[in-house]
Amino acid sequence: MPVAAAKKLMNVANPKESGKLHGMFVAHLGMWVRLLDLLDQKKTLVKDAEGRIVSIVPHPDDRQRLEEALRMGAGVVYLTKFPIGVWVRMEKYDGAPFTHLLKDHCGTLLPADTQNLVFVEPRTSDPFVFREYTVTRTGLPLSHARAVTSTACQGRTMRDGVIIDCGRQQGGAHPKEDDDWWLDIYVMLSRATRLEDLLLMRAPDLDFFAKGPPKTLRTQLAKFASRTNACRKQAEKIARELGLDALLRPE
Repeated sequence: MPVAAAKKLMNVANPKESGKLHGMFVAHLGMWVRLLDLLDQKKTLVKDAEGRIVSIVPHPDDRQRLEEALRMGAGVVYLTKFPIGVWVRMEKYDGAPFTHLLKDHCGTLLPADTQNLVFVEPRTSDPFVFREYTVTRTGLPLSHARAVTSTACQGRTMRDGVIIDCGRQQGGAHPKEDDDWWLDIYVMLSRATRLEDLLLMRAPDLDFFAKGPPKTLRTQLAKFASRTNACRKQAEKIARELGLDALLRPE
């Protein structure tokens, strides 16, 4: 693959298009991440499970360079080899099998502090096609936990605030239509619970929001409301037939 094409691959934002691994994934201690792969379904280590990076284990060839840089107070050290992996403290997991081994090794490593730890190793992707090239990549099956798409954030309540990039996809094979763009923005806006918790970037004009939902959505909502009323009337009829009038609300 030419260097120019490789640079394009490294800049792909959606991991689904680059072997289920980010084109470039910048990680740091304390960073909230989510799993891109299933590690252990029985132990809740499933895709999109979240945790915080607590340690990055460098390749042995880089370890000495890092230790020397630390002694000399160097601010930036560039690794030459891919790290062995990262330790992540998972949010909803407490089944680490090595807690007692760690306590035996060091008395301060209590099981209550280590039961959430998971070591995430690099994985090699299945071959995929990027442009006209067949590619196999190796990387960490991790993504950003605090940066999600409008699709991935559906159903979430983000009480810590939301920064929304309202930018519209213009070019490419599938440019964003007005109705789809309106729905995407609505989903992202509805994740927050207060107006004060929203910050919009590249937001459309107010007139765009004032138009309201797409016509197709309004039609479906009207159908849903009609079915709801029909079901309610049927339920009331059955309740009266069973002598449960006292449970019905007055008109």
